[in-house]
Amino acid sequence: MLGDEIDRKARTPLQGFALLRRASKSSPAGLFKFANFSREVTGNDIPASYRGIYVNGFTDVTSADVYWYTSHACTQTNLSTNTVDPRLRNSCRSASSYGKTVSSMRQLVAIGKRPQPVWNFVELLNGASRGSPFVADITPAQLKGAVMNSLINGAQGIVYFNQSSSGPCRGSALIRQSQYNPRFCATPNVAAMGQINRLIRQLAPVLNTQSYQFDFGTGLNTMLKSYKGSTYLFAMISGGSRPGKRTFSVPHVLDGKDATVVDEHRTIHISADGSFTDTFSTEDTYHIYRVSRG
Repeated sequence: MLGDEIDRKARTPLQGFALLRRASKSSPAGLFKFANFSREVTGNDIPASYRGIYVNGFTDVTSADVYWYTSHACTQTNLSTNTVDPRLRNSCRSASSYGKTVSSMRQLVAIGKRPQPVWNFVELLNGASRGSPFVADITPAQLKGAVMNSLINGAQGIVYFNQSSSGPCRGSALIRQSQYNPRFCATPNVAAMGQINRLIRQLAPVLNTQSYQFDFGTGLNTMLKSYKGSTYLFAMISGGSRPGKRTFSVPHVLDGKDATVVDEHRTIHISADGSFTDTFSTEDTYHIYRVSRG
């Protein structure tokens, strides 16, 4: 790892570039080079040209950490303009913001001369800085929703922030503390992490294929994949929209077929006109539909 939040810690972008260049030259041969960045890169506080150099100049894999559910990121006055991909204030503390962080980083990667994977950070419990006022702990459902929305928007890896320095539940190694003490206050979140990780592992062959663009309808944030004769649709509601029912319009090749809802033990019939309806009870709800084209 070349550095963590060098964009925030360096006094100037030029100093940050020098630190990353030095770390890159001294890194062992044969290993990929990774650096994580902060809101300095995903926001507009420094010129776009400098943000592009940070993201594309030194690494093989890049990421950013903005802990939308639990930090003070949603209370800043310039919220609507502080990110490459703006988010609405009323949906700031939502899973959709994690996906928009990924979208922001992918836009910056696209400026560069070569593609590189974008990973995303999700707090395991709390991402607020030490000494800052407590906002909230992320819930197990929010954690899984933040991970899924990151994947839907193109993240190719997830890193969990394994510390908590704010609020009633604190620790510097939350996973290990939960292993030693099943009654530890972070244990439900660690269990949720395990659940979404197992789902990702199960679907890894699908996730590692290219995505296709398709407009499934309003109020939706989706990812479309194809693998071994089946179509996979990953879906959540879009940021700023209300939870509830959503109607999908699917590619005509799927008209009249049955969709298996992965990991939910149910199926939905797609009508002859290529539509179906499902319910998203909360902003962090996600559904994954598998439709055999055979």
